[in-house]
Amino acid sequence: MKRFLRDTSIFILFFIPFYSISIYLFGRLVPSDFRPNILYNTKMYGTTSNMLKELRSKERIDILIVGASDAYRSYDPRLLGGNGEIIFNAGTSSQTPLQTYTLLNDNLDKLKPKLVVYEVSPVCFELDGVESTVDLILNGYSRSSTLKLLFKNPEIQALNSFLFDYVDAVLVKRHIDTFYSVKEKYMGNGYVEMNLSFNKDTTSVVKNWNPKPKQLTYFKKIIDLLKEKNIEFKIINAPSLTDRSYKNSTDFEFVFSESGQYLVYPYLKKFDPVYDFFDASHLNSNGVLKWNRIIKDRISGNK
Repeated sequence: MKRFLRDTSIFILFFIPFYSISIYLFGRLVPSDFRPNILYNTKMYGTTSNMLKELRSKERIDILIVGASDAYRSYDPRLLGGNGEIIFNAGTSSQTPLQTYTLLNDNLDKLKPKLVVYEVSPVCFELDGVESTVDLILNGYSRSSTLKLLFKNPEIQALNSFLFDYVDAVLVKRHIDTFYSVKEKYMGNGYVEMNLSFNKDTTSVVKNWNPKPKQLTYFKKIIDLLKEKNIEFKIINAPSLTDRSYKNSTDFEFVFSESGQYLVYPYLKKFDPVYDFFDASHLNSNGVLKWNRIIKDRISGNK
């Protein structure tokens, strides 16, 4: 038995470095189309690095917004402020409840927000969370936290991307540059503004909402965490044609309502499916202006 444990330990000690270097070389030398299990492309998720860099510099925040792209494209701190509050949008690409919980657990004690606004995307409850984990890995989020995410959600794509990124950082010591794009602009405090365009596809696939049990578990963990720390919170779902195409939308409305702080608003009647959206899931700048005017007082508690 002792010999088995010794041999196993030696194998692991040699295998991990060998596997990591192999992943790195494979990722560098092989075109992306032929390495589907290494989701690596510097800055592939764009503005997340800008947001995380700014988030690290914050010492306190009055209102913290979390969620997926529905969050960082729909909630403009410049429009929601007005009373001197420090508002920050920590939304990231395809952020599932698992990543939301991690971000909150890592930052609440430091930032001490008075209010957390959680933009809940029903679509993200159906995801495995790999894309969001890779997003955080590649854009410089805490290695200890992303490692914990890997243990909670051990997927080969995320693991390989983590190892590639780690070796790349050690050997190349690359610097994550500020992201620029002709289509979108990082406006500060986590908000990303898209160039004005209009939704061309108003048709949507009608299907059932099928959340993953793991994501429902972490949604509950988020609510419990906020209550444990006595932090006020609001659960809200921004206008989305995709979200409203679910046949059983009442199911996620019920899940969100159970939090006790779900803001319900019959918003789709107020938004044009073409002129207020740039695609079926996201508001354009016209829609963002309209949406932020609607929810500003509801978030602050004035209505």
